[in-house]
Amino acid sequence: MTPLHYFGDLVRDLLLRVPLGAVRILFVSTLAVLLLWVLRLPQRDVSGIATSGQRHNLRPWAAVALLVQLVIYIFM
Repeated sequence: MTPLHYFGDLVRDLLLRVPLGAVRILFVSTLAVLLLWVLRLPQRDVSGIATSGQRHNLRPWAAVALLVQLVIYIFM
């Protein structure tokens, strides 16, 4: 075995010690913080320009996408 095998085994053993519940909480809380950040962004940062030249608010679509992900990962 090469030194990389030993290093890989060490990393795998360390990662297997992390409880899956903690990983799930961390992942879901990251999505929740991202959702809060999106909702608090200033209007100038969440406007997209359509082909007609009108400005569209992208915040609701980003919030819906993040909420769907939160629901999926909370109940999964």
